[in-house]
Amino acid sequence: MFRRTNDIPDEAETVAPQRVDSILGSNISWQGSLTGSGGIRIEGAFDGDIALDGLVVVGPAGRVTCRQMKAQTVVVAGSVKGDILASKVEILKSQRHSQRPEQPVNQETEPWS
Repeated sequence: MFRRTNDIPDEAETVAPQRVDSILGSNISWQGSLTGSGGIRIEGAFDGDIALDGLVVVGPAGRVTCRQMKAQTVVVAGSVKGDILASKVEILKSQRHSQRPEQPVNQETEPWS
């Protein structure tokens, strides 16, 4: 219940939880590049490269066409055409991915919410 002050981790040692900060809606089509930090959920169509220090979720209705998608974590439930480079990649059963991820894939059975 109580901690000693020397038991509290430094801010540099704590890892912020990955979460979705922005949503590209199902009726939106976007073309260009996406860079920065934070998380995004793509339910519409995105054409261009993605380089995020955070989470990228491609929802079941989402369609991404890119040369390269780089992020800490990538969850694919929709369609991705391009290379994925991430520390963690989850490809759900409903996905359509046309390139091979650069990291081992963890296939989940539950839909992303």
